[in-house]
Amino acid sequence: MPVAATLRARGVPAGMLISLSVLSATDILTAYLPVVGAHRGIAPSVIGVLLSLRAGATIACRLVLTPLLRLLGRPALLTATCLLAAVLCAGVALPVPVWALAVILTALSFCLGVGQPLSMNVPARA
Repeated sequence: MPVAATLRARGVPAGMLISLSVLSATDILTAYLPVVGAHRGIAPSVIGVLLSLRAGATIACRLVLTPLLRLLGRPALLTATCLLAAVLCAGVALPVPVWALAVILTALSFCLGVGQPLSMNVPARA
């Protein structure tokens, strides 16, 4: 199938856009969290713990993905987690205490972890 035809196929553009957004947010978060932490005077060891929480939440979401899909359905779950992730991304920029930043990052990473596999699946289900 030629590239142009693939890109016009139902669900492919939406799936690519969602996937691009989720993966970009994850990469930017991982790359720039140490910069944000240094700017706020957060110790590198604490940044390491925050990045570990991020990774753990991304993995942990997979444990509850199937029940969440049954409860909310694929479109609602993908929409809700992507919207919540966008709000939480902005929350990372807020001057909050480290414990609050940890909560924001954990929730954000959970949402991005849900969005990643679901977005790759959008074209297949279209």
